[in-house]
Amino acid sequence: MICKMIKFVKEFSIKNCNAIAFLFLCSVISFGGIQMANGQSTEAKATLDSNVILIGRQVQFSIELKQNKKNQIKWPLFPDTIGKIEIISRGKIDTIATGDAGVLYRKQKLTITAFDSGYFVIPPISFNAVNGVDTTSYKTNPLLLTVMIMPVDTTKAIHDIKDLAEIPFNWRDYIWYFIFGIAGILLILVGVYVYMRYGKKVKPEIFVSKPKIPAHEVALTSLKLLDEEKHWQNGRYKYYHSSISEIVRTFIEQRWEIHAMEQITDEIVNHPKLLQLNPETRRQLIDLLMLSDLAKFAKLQPLANENEQSMRDAIKFVTECALKPEENKKEEVKA
Repeated sequence: MICKMIKFVKEFSIKNCNAIAFLFLCSVISFGGIQMANGQSTEAKATLDSNVILIGRQVQFSIELKQNKKNQIKWPLFPDTIGKIEIISRGKIDTIATGDAGVLYRKQKLTITAFDSGYFVIPPISFNAVNGVDTTSYKTNPLLLTVMIMPVDTTKAIHDIKDLAEIPFNWRDYIWYFIFGIAGILLILVGVYVYMRYGKKVKPEIFVSKPKIPAHEVALTSLKLLDEEKHWQNGRYKYYHSSISEIVRTFIEQRWEIHAMEQITDEIVNHPKLLQLNPETRRQLIDLLMLSDLAKFAKLQPLANENEQSMRDAIKFVTECALKPEENKKEEVKA
């Protein structure tokens, strides 16, 4: 079997020399991009748990990014497939604080597979770092995934593991099924008779639903109470910004029926419903959610004006996106 697998790899190496040459060229280009990134405290890297798998087997594809905290880098959103490679699941983006106060480490794992044999190139993943008005692009290294088929011995005929066994019928094995079945039918008939004979008709109760408080009113009240508690003034930056993010995400869920509490910032702001917002309003939403993420995961301590600006942006976003009176009536009719 080992000899056949070696022969299979040799045959695929000859047929897929163009893919190997393409990977080598991408490696040279990507290596230059990583060297430039290291000079600016930013590095993007991609790895595979295994470069060789059997067809249909799964492997972990990891993406790592070491970045300068001053840079704003948007994490890429992956489609369902990368060429002929299928993405089975996407792990959450972990943010880890490093010993260096100016460096942020982010990582995501994806489970991938392929249902076709051959050599498949995973192209470099691009990251755009924004620092003020300057934008710099960084790329991960390309990877080559080899997908092999299970070798089959064609000299042997196809056969079952075991022949079909005939089991003789024994009525004793099924007698209890008949007994319990008949007993169940009798109980149902008795229950129907008792209900029809002695059952009382219950008058339906009329419930009057209380008017629902609009989502924007709940959000504005929560933001006002949070502002009055003066958390960031007492050094509780993480709690302050996490609370703002939670209030805004809850408002988005109730306003547009988006599962914002379960999604990361990039998935929320790129949702089709939020892409229709005014560009300035959407930019303010991105700023306050990203600042909340940095304060929560990277232990960033924003400046006083940044803390106040996040609160103003949250209030402005909720106020501008509140349901209009005519929309409220439609929501009440649906309810």
